[in-house]
Amino acid sequence: MSKSIKQLIKEIRNTSDFGVVNSVSLEQGRQALLEGIGAEETARPTYAFKDYADFAFSCVMYSVARPMAVGLSSVVLALGGWVVAVNAASGSVPGDALYPVKIATEQVQLRLTTSSEQRAKLHIEFAGRRLEEVGTVQSSDRTGKSVRVQNALGSFRKEIAGVQTEINSASKNDPETASKIATYIGEKTNEYTDQIRARIASEGVQESDTVRAEAEAAQSDAFNVNQETVRVLVDRHEVSLEEKSSEQLK
Repeated sequence: MSKSIKQLIKEIRNTSDFGVVNSVSLEQGRQALLEGIGAEETARPTYAFKDYADFAFSCVMYSVARPMAVGLSSVVLALGGWVVAVNAASGSVPGDALYPVKIATEQVQLRLTTSSEQRAKLHIEFAGRRLEEVGTVQSSDRTGKSVRVQNALGSFRKEIAGVQTEINSASKNDPETASKIATYIGEKTNEYTDQIRARIASEGVQESDTVRAEAEAAQSDAFNVNQETVRVLVDRHEVSLEEKSSEQLK
């Protein structure tokens, strides 16, 4: 009996369609299995061209937006670090590690200012900072005080020269602006001349011939600019009188 069964299996295996299931039978079996386990057939989603286009666009935007976001974050962090450095440098004096940051910030302000009047005001403001630095150094226990004071006075003279340049330029191109500059600068240079005079009399300046000579030169520069502001105001006043006389004669 067992031999007959083995023979039967062998014969079945040797047939050409053994193990082959057609698509109809396969689908019927799948449906029967789904019904047997109580499951519903899930419809396969269909995609239109718009779906593929949206997917491609989202991939492109992700690949572009992510580097941009990283770059923007880096810029924000860099600017934040710069602001911190600027604030920390505001009280520095010549010879300090952060002093170049302070000077660089001032130079940026000047470069971004297009008005001759505003540039003159910035120069005179920065000149005042240099005198403050002189006082800070003299009252501190920093090393190399003479060199620091000399450098601050030298920078003061550069700022005063910048004021002179702006006054000369405005006098040629815009006398009205020149008179506004002269009014403001005249008051400041009077103050600065008095401050430098007091510094020259101090013990720290008198101890160094080089520092004393630099202080005297700075005082002379401030005085000369003050005299220039007087000339500008007088000239403007005379022009104003002439204009009024001309109007009265008409």
